[in-house]
Amino acid sequence: MRNTILAVTALLAGAMSSNAGADPSHSGECETCKTDEQFRDEAAKLESLSGGHGGYFYVFNLGDNVVQKWYIAPSRGDAEETPAEGATNMTDKP
Repeated sequence: MRNTILAVTALLAGAMSSNAGADPSHSGECETCKTDEQFRDEAAKLESLSGGHGGYFYVFNLGDNVVQKWYIAPSRGDAEETPAEGATNMTDKP
């Protein structure tokens, strides 16, 4: 389990450092997330809790050794939607 935690931490640190302006509040653990929809819903909760400005959110399930990255559009009307280059295919955008 310790190795899993270290691997996920390293993965998140590397992924976040490669994204300019990445915010640590844009990641969270979801022990019950199993499906893409559950991971996306958790990412949407993180977006709401982080001020509604949108962006990329990392959601991880340490028990299952799964990390997903989601782009969530801004939920506040004053933010502009600008996806970063190199987005993964794990997004809520077509």
